Amino acid sequence: MRYYADAPTKEELEDLKRGLHVAMENLINQKDYDEAERVLRQLDQRLVSLINEIVVR
Repeated sequence: MRYYADAPTKEELEDLKRGLHVAMENLINQKDYDEAERVLRQLDQRLVSLINEIVVR
């Protein structure tokens, strides 16, 4: 399936992916659970905002 998005939305999704990798690094390699939780909560808020802004055609 192919998805279409404008450039800012694509950039936001790429940034969210980077954030997920930061959280994974904190959890898996650093064992920094508090920082991983902080990053994941931030990502969750950003995802909710992005989803709420989407208009389905």
